[in-house]
Amino acid sequence: MGALRQAIMAIESYGGDYTAIGDYVCADGGRNCGRALGKYQFMPYNEYAETKILGRPGGAEFLRRASSPGTSPAALQRKLQYFPVEDQSLLIQPGLKD
Repeated sequence: MGALRQAIMAIESYGGDYTAIGDYVCADGGRNCGRALGKYQFMPYNEYAETKILGRPGGAEFLRRASSPGTSPAALQRKLQYFPVEDQSLLIQPGLKD
């Protein structure tokens, strides 16, 4: 599991850091857009990441900003308390078991 987590991080992450913020991208014909968040680059529209973030006061605003093309990566990086290390680590586990 550790090697798989490392491989995902190496491919997906900008620097392999829990505070990494990716480029703004759109998927699914433009229906899902945003900047990838954290070490494993969870998209703000990922249902599991979204649930964790929305569970924190201010999380809805953070998700709105993460989904906006005008928000700078630095602005999001300062607000990653909405998606802390513990949540990122917890959310990567189920995907590795499938």
